[in-house]
Amino acid sequence: MLGNISKRESSLQGSLDQQGTAVITKTEARLWTDGRYFIQATAQLKGTTVELMKMGEPGVPEMNAYIEEVLKEGETLWIRRKSRICR
Repeated sequence: MLGNISKRESSLQGSLDQQGTAVITKTEARLWTDGRYFIQATAQLKGTTVELMKMGEPGVPEMNAYIEEVLKEGETLWIRRKSRICR
C-alpha cells in the first residue's frame, strides 16, 4: 500500500504540490485546487491516477464532504496541503 501512495504522491511533486490540497486514500488520489490552477493542473496530472477536483465548479464536492464520504471508521488517509511563504 505504501508503494501505491508513494506513486500517487510523486504525481503531485513539483509546482502542483504548492497549489492545492491532495487527499490520498488506499484506492485513489484527488487534488483540490482553485480556478487559478485548473489549466496547469490538468496538464500536469495528465497520464496520472490523480483526479483533479476543481473547487467551486458544479458537482465537485468540498474536500471535507469527500473525506466524510470515503473514510471508514478505523481507516486513515494522507493529506498534503499547499504551502505558502509569506513575506
